[in-house]
Amino acid sequence: MTFLVQTLLVRQHKVLLGRWHTGAFKGRVTGLLGSAPGASPEVAATRICRPHLGPVEAQRLRRRGIFQFEEQDEKHESAVALGAQYQEYQLVYRVYDNENVEVVATDDYEPIGWFGQGEIPFDQMPEDDAVWYERVLFKDHRLRGTFSFQGTSLVKHTLEQVSAEEGLCESLNQNVEDLLLLHNPDCSKSRALKEALDGSRSTYTERLYLEEPLTLSELEIILARLKADDASFTARALSRDQHLSEEMTEDQILEALASDIRKLQRPVLVKGHRAALGRPKAEDATRLLRLDEAHRVKPAELGRASRCAGKERCGNPVGAVSGETSRGKPASPEPPAVQAPVEAGWEPFTQAEKVCNAYTWRRRRLGMLQSATSSTEGPCGRSSA
Repeated sequence: MTFLVQTLLVRQHKVLLGRWHTGAFKGRVTGLLGSAPGASPEVAATRICRPHLGPVEAQRLRRRGIFQFEEQDEKHESAVALGAQYQEYQLVYRVYDNENVEVVATDDYEPIGWFGQGEIPFDQMPEDDAVWYERVLFKDHRLRGTFSFQGTSLVKHTLEQVSAEEGLCESLNQNVEDLLLLHNPDCSKSRALKEALDGSRSTYTERLYLEEPLTLSELEIILARLKADDASFTARALSRDQHLSEEMTEDQILEALASDIRKLQRPVLVKGHRAALGRPKAEDATRLLRLDEAHRVKPAELGRASRCAGKERCGNPVGAVSGETSRGKPASPEPPAVQAPVEAGWEPFTQAEKVCNAYTWRRRRLGMLQSATSSTEGPCGRSSA
C-alpha cells in the first residue's frame, strides 16, 4: 500500500496551498504532498518540504489526520499512480510570526498563496478536502476516516474525531490495562519506579526516551493523559528546564521538549489513556495500578452473594412467612441484604434479585454509589470494602 504525507503550513491562521503540474493530482490544489517509502510520517514530511522550503524541523510537525482512500475506478490515473487503496497522513506545521518563510516553486508544484477560513478554493481541490480541511486547520481536530472515490467524485466517506488522549500515534495505541514506562535508567526516580513495578509483578513495556525520542505528537498525547489523571497538570510541569519563559505557550513548551528530549521530566507511567509522573515518589505513579480496585467486584464476593441469594430462592422465597421456609420448617436467620440507593425515575432490581446482583448493580451505577461502597455490608454480613 502507498503511504502519502500532506504537510499543511499554517501562518496567522492561513494555510499554504499550491497547484500540481504533474502526477496523480495534476491540475488540482493541495498542501505539500508526497511519499517517502520506509520513513515515518514526520521524516517523510521533512523530505517532501525540503525542495520548497529548505530544512523543516520534524519536531514541530503535529499529526492531525489519518485517512484511508479507495479508488473504485482501477483505470483512473490516481489508481494507476497510487494503487486502488492508499493511506494518507495529515501533518500541521505552524509557522511563527517572526519566521521568514520563502516558498519555492518547482516543475511539479507551484505555490499559489495563503488561504484563511472561508477562502480555501475547495472547487479546485480533491473532494474529500472540503470534508475535513477546516476542522483540522481552524478547530485543531484530530481525525480518522475513510474516503471512497469513483474517479474524481467522492462516493462515500466516514469521519470520526479522535480525543487528545487517544491521539494518532500507533506507538501509544494502548489497551486500557497496558502499562508503558517512559524512563531514563540513569535517573534514580526512574529506577525506583521500575523496581516498584517489578515488585508488584506488573507486566509493562519500557521505552528509553533518550534512545527512542518522543515526537511532538507523542508528547501531546502524554500531556493529555497526564491531564486526564490530574486536571491541573501543565506542560511546564513536564519539562525539567528551569529557564522556560513565562510567555511560552504549552505548544511552544512541547516543541522545545521535542527538540531536546533530555529536558523531559521523568519517569512517566502510562496506563491506557491515563498517565502519572513517578516523582517525588514511585507511589505517585503506581497508584494508577490501584485506581479501580475500590470498585472492582471480587469473584469470592460474587460467590457469597450468589449462595445467599440461592437460599432465598430455594428456601424462603419472597412472600413466605417470616421465620418459616416454603416447606413449613423453621428458617435460619437471613443475612442482611445489601440496600442500594435508588436513583429517582429508575426502577431497581426486584427483591429476589437485589441480594444476588448487589455488587454488580453497584458497579453499574458507579457514579451514583461511590459514597456507599465503603460502608455497605455484604450479603453474608461481611464488609464489602
